[in-house]
Amino acid sequence: MIGRLIPFGLALVLACGGGDGDTSTGTDGGSTSSTGAAGSTGSTGEVTTSSTGTTAAVDDSGGHVVSFGAECKMAADSFPLDQECMSYSYVDGGLTITHGNAALNCCAKDVAVAFEVVGDAIDISVAEAEGYTPCDCNCLFNVDYAFDMLPVGTYTVTITNPYVPMGDAPLSQQLNLAMTPIGQVCVDRSAYPWM
Repeated sequence: MIGRLIPFGLALVLACGGGDGDTSTGTDGGSTSSTGAAGSTGSTGEVTTSSTGTTAAVDDSGGHVVSFGAECKMAADSFPLDQECMSYSYVDGGLTITHGNAALNCCAKDVAVAFEVVGDAIDISVAEAEGYTPCDCNCLFNVDYAFDMLPVGTYTVTITNPYVPMGDAPLSQQLNLAMTPIGQVCVDRSAYPWM
């Protein structure tokens, strides 16, 4: 198992490093795409772009963006400053995931998300949506995702974003939704914008 389970309720203040000249290399500023092939027990997702915090179109994986906090996080929440996290809840066939501390450019107005569900693997890739002017800083955001009509079972959930420092562990965890339908998993991050 990669990552570690931590209790809910851990609160820290998250601040952005905006405008101080710090930069981080990452994606080319474009959106992500999904090119995997459909499996016999799953389906390939398409890029889904949120609409300034509203539910985006649902692709054939059942995954969709529920909300995107379009401002750099400046208030306390349950995700430690130096970690990237996913908290999840499974109720009546619906899996909701909060991607805590997703690193994106500070001026991102929206997100482009690719969802893919193949067998017991759920892959989520998030990046800035096109149509914004990049700033000279990266910030931490929370992004909420949901999967509808997901059968109970054990899934490996992997979330990727463009600014994970080289050598850091991926945000990936095997979730047994029957045994542990609610939880939180975090991985340490070693560089800006995680502090």
